Amino acid sequence: MARTDALVNPAMLRWARETAGYTLTEAAARLRGIRDPETELGAWEGRKRRPSVSQARRLAALCRRPLAVFFLSEPPVEATLPPDYRRGAGSDAGDLSPAVRWSVRHLRDLRQAGLDLAEGDPEAFPPFHVRATLADDPNGLAGRLRQLLGISVEDQLGWRSTEKAWSRWRAAVEERACLVFVLDRLPSAELGGFSLAFDRAPVIAVNGSPQITRGRRVFTLMHELAHVALHSEGLCNLEDRAARVEAFCNRVAVALLMPAEPFREAATPLAAGGRWPDDRLEEISAKFSVSRHAVYVRLVSLGLAKQAEYDAWRAARTAQLRATRAPREQGAEREGGPSFYQLYLHRMSFPYLQGVFESYHADQISLAELSDHLGVKPTTALALEDRFLERLRARAS
Repeated sequence: MARTDALVNPAMLRWARETAGYTLTEAAARLRGIRDPETELGAWEGRKRRPSVSQARRLAALCRRPLAVFFLSEPPVEATLPPDYRRGAGSDAGDLSPAVRWSVRHLRDLRQAGLDLAEGDPEAFPPFHVRATLADDPNGLAGRLRQLLGISVEDQLGWRSTEKAWSRWRAAVEERACLVFVLDRLPSAELGGFSLAFDRAPVIAVNGSPQITRGRRVFTLMHELAHVALHSEGLCNLEDRAARVEAFCNRVAVALLMPAEPFREAATPLAAGGRWPDDRLEEISAKFSVSRHAVYVRLVSLGLAKQAEYDAWRAARTAQLRATRAPREQGAEREGGPSFYQLYLHRMSFPYLQGVFESYHADQISLAELSDHLGVKPTTALALEDRFLERLRARAS
């Protein structure tokens, strides 16, 4: 079969590769079926040769861009990535991976699709009314956010489970505030989560790596909720020393999850000697259904522990996680794990899914469009709705 060259704009090939987060060598290593791909890709970008149509399609798939983008005269206008706050002391986050870059772009697209489907229905995604600045008292902001979420301390203390805490806090945030997504295919070290700040339907993404505990995810969720209140989006690893805004959001998160009075009642009897070994942290974390990290941050914020002690504990904990990270994350490819439907619903935001299904039943979109919005086949989309409704009923109970 005769080869057909693609009359692409070489500058757009390079733009697509770089915005996807690949170096020339990295992109070439992932292109299949091309002889000497690094030389070929360099020649395409350098205007020395043109790719064939099939080669251009492979590159478009790698960069997660439509093929048509290669034929544009200049790059489309796109929102920039959120500020990168992952560079705390001792951070091994590294450069932002293609997976995170795509996730930011993808979740922005999903949010906009949800708003487009809900056009004319202001109740679908009500404005996020809580606003704050770095000059505000973290405890005061935490109180306003807890009031918005509608969860009492008494209810929280009755959970005694980080699994239940994650489910309840996430549902509360989604019902009253944000779209929450879980990214479960990222390395645990790359980031804890990120936020995209908007007046309507702000987005929170939480790293759902198997190595990250549910208690840690709850802390990340509240940290990003504080970012949303500040209207200050960011890519975060919850490092106090990464930036002033990160320390502020950490203080808000722990104050929301562990209000001062009940926390002091729980912690003071354990404060003998001013030391906080893991068994004492665990006792408090179990009471509030949070992570030990969150407990230590709260201890420091209330003057019950010293910053230097927390820094030493955090450094030791980080070193321990680094030592165990590789084998545990490799083992995440498990046999007999959750079904496709369970994983899909775990990752996706319920308000987004509900809006898409309601639009389908209101004849606003076709089955094919429903499939596109969900990113699954039409038959899978219909089966997915049954599972979604079951989970929705379970949330309400």
